[in-house]
Amino acid sequence: MYKDYPAAYQVSKGAALQVDTAFYELLRANVQQRTLVEQFEVPIRTGRAWKVKAGQVFRVTTPAGPQVGDFNVWNAHDPRERLWAARTRQLQGAHVSTHDRLWSNLPFLRPLVTITDDSLASYGIDEHGGRLHDLLGTRCDPYVNKMLTGEDFHHHCHSNLTRAVLPHGLTEFDVHDVLNIFQCTGLNHDDM
Repeated sequence: MYKDYPAAYQVSKGAALQVDTAFYELLRANVQQRTLVEQFEVPIRTGRAWKVKAGQVFRVTTPAGPQVGDFNVWNAHDPRERLWAARTRQLQGAHVSTHDRLWSNLPFLRPLVTITDDSLASYGIDEHGGRLHDLLGTRCDPYVNKMLTGEDFHHHCHSNLTRAVLPHGLTEFDVHDVLNIFQCTGLNHDDM
């Protein structure tokens, strides 16, 4: 088995990577003080975009059973600022959970989202080395599908995300690498 090594970026007191866990634990615990603003279900093979204001909490669930959610996030006031999956992976890890943050791209480089709870945190690492909430992979898309199979199919995650953001003034060019919520992944000895 592999030997554990310390993270490349060590968190020092007062540094940007240090999370105020007491604040987020209090936020998580105060469920009764929250006001539900909106609730919706995203049908299979579709996408949905919604706005979350600074300080608001949102929850993603899978009421119909196991499903992966490809998640993009942008700054609503400046969509040039968006989730940077690669930097988030570098700063937080290949899989995220409670108190991890989703970081934005350059030149912004700041947390866009802080995860306040993860009902699947106890999943841990499975017998295959898999963990949940993946930043390793990316979304499926019609272009790779066409390249590999020769077939057109437009209910891939990329297409679903594109359709979801169009009403918000964004386009296919704004869709970016994702956080695969609920996706279980790991790497084997062949780095696959």
